[in-house]
Amino acid sequence: MLNQFLESADLAFKSVLIRVDFNVPVDDKGNVLDDTRIIKSLPTIKLCLEKKAKVYLVSHLGRPKVKSQEKKYSLYKVSEKLSKILNMKVDFFNSYFDNDLTNTKLGLFENSRLVDGEIENDQALSKKIAELFDVFVFDAFASAHRAEVTTSGVSKFIKEKYFGLLVKNEISNLNKIINNPKKPILSIVGGSKVSTKLPLLENMIQLSDYFIPGGGIANNFLLAQDCFIGASLSEKDLIDETRKLVELAESKKTKIIYPIDCVVSDSIEGSPQLKDSFNSIEPTDMIFDFGPKTSRLISEVVEKAQTVLWNGPLGVFEKEQFSESTKNLSLSLSKSDAFKVAGGGDTIMAINKFNILENINYISTAGGAFLDYISGKKLPALEDF
Repeated sequence: MLNQFLESADLAFKSVLIRVDFNVPVDDKGNVLDDTRIIKSLPTIKLCLEKKAKVYLVSHLGRPKVKSQEKKYSLYKVSEKLSKILNMKVDFFNSYFDNDLTNTKLGLFENSRLVDGEIENDQALSKKIAELFDVFVFDAFASAHRAEVTTSGVSKFIKEKYFGLLVKNEISNLNKIINNPKKPILSIVGGSKVSTKLPLLENMIQLSDYFIPGGGIANNFLLAQDCFIGASLSEKDLIDETRKLVELAESKKTKIIYPIDCVVSDSIEGSPQLKDSFNSIEPTDMIFDFGPKTSRLISEVVEKAQTVLWNGPLGVFEKEQFSESTKNLSLSLSKSDAFKVAGGGDTIMAINKFNILENINYISTAGGAFLDYISGKKLPALEDF
């Protein structure tokens, strides 16, 4: 096995390609709305610069179509943000090829997913890119579960490769949960769809003593309990699979915390209405948040937990009228003495919004990779190290 970490590497005058995670929230013009993931990448970038390497960064942003011209998918504004943060010039390259890279101290390539062959992990493209660099550094744990050119393809063709400091720290903290977690373990998994997290939900239920579903996922769990949810977001074709998750929880003695009241409206921009029970939900009502009774129940569970895994908000916290349950959860976590790990872009935004950054033991910039790793799955981007 290769030396996986950067601290002892000799990088002087070498060209170093760092796969970073700059998949940050942006507006329609590409302006950065939250720079947490950029800040998290700085230690590795600075270390390579201190070692006198020529540093080149590559990342994806969103899920664009190949060669999309939409500004929100360009990393140009991200390069400007990085330049301001570091107070140094950051060269921006529209492509890997046909550029003079010789005089670059720090550069950022355009969104990797705008390149044909990236998401297919095209091996010819991987080899062609690898020939441009001496060293590969993988520091994008959030993308470690994806087998793409810039996550796992390039690493197969560059002999000198290392894990970045962010990945090293991520693995160290997540291993604390996997190898010797303090019990009881509480998992909180929010999200709009069960279908995108079905295998992960299964693994998290097996891992945990308490399990709290949030968002649209919670709606499916409610349907599985024959609750009426009106016009709320759900996946009715996955009710059988959700019921199997409930049965799994029962067999593993994992207690699922169901909402007992909720906040509804007829649209995301509408006025909130508190429903004290699910019996009073109307056919046109859409659930956008948990109610105060549910928040108190969740606070009681948080007090019991010794290890907490949080991935995804409970309600539509971006809207003030539907943010209370996520706010109350954040407050409860800030008071807890448990070992707390939080992951995922929306979770990070909630942590920043409710100012509990210093109260979380470790904040993972990853989403799916965060949950996959805890679940014991192999991550393609880590296999060649």
